[in-house]
Amino acid sequence: MSVAHRNPVTGVASSVRQNDTFGGYTVIGQPFRIRQHRKTRSFCVCECRCGTVRAVSTTNLKTGAVASCGCRRQGPRVHGWAARRNTHPLYVVWQGMKSRCYQPKNKGYHLYGGRGICIVEEWRTSPDAFICWAIAHGWKKGLQIDRIDNDGYYGPNNCRIATPVQNARNSRRATLLTAFGETKPLTAWAEDSRCRIRVKSLRTRIRAGWTHEEAIATPPRFTRRRH
Repeated sequence: MSVAHRNPVTGVASSVRQNDTFGGYTVIGQPFRIRQHRKTRSFCVCECRCGTVRAVSTTNLKTGAVASCGCRRQGPRVHGWAARRNTHPLYVVWQGMKSRCYQPKNKGYHLYGGRGICIVEEWRTSPDAFICWAIAHGWKKGLQIDRIDNDGYYGPNNCRIATPVQNARNSRRATLLTAFGETKPLTAWAEDSRCRIRVKSLRTRIRAGWTHEEAIATPPRFTRRRH
């Protein structure tokens, strides 16, 4: 369904359809008509880029009289992700990512920007691009952004959505063990069915100089208690 009307500038009949975009607005509902002051006006439900949903006149959309709910007039918060008291969690992640890579005063700069870690231009200049990518790839509260190659950049081709445990295992600080032809973090080996001891004991054995296979496959040595 579409609502046809004549553009007052060009005089050409046009229509507004679901999923059309006009500035910062995206049409998310079918157009409808309301009679106001003896005149019938056409409206449609739209979602602003900042997440605000409201009914907007189709005429105003087509003529460009309105392009957003007003968030574009709020200075640097044109993207709408940092609205007061409603900052999107991924916007905070994006800010932290930029700070670690480009702010020498950040306490983690030496682990990121100091090592040459950068952010692709698309993400660095647009929180929209980063946030939309994360949501499209399954991000939800409790999950994190993980770089596949820890020496690589932040970008769509080198990032994935991961749990905190997966992210920690992929850290440069994670202890990697090679056994039975496989290389995995120590914590991952502790969960492997071939490991005969707990993670704490496994870590102790590695520090004591055991070979990786021996540390993993050797059963614990129990001592009989004296009665």
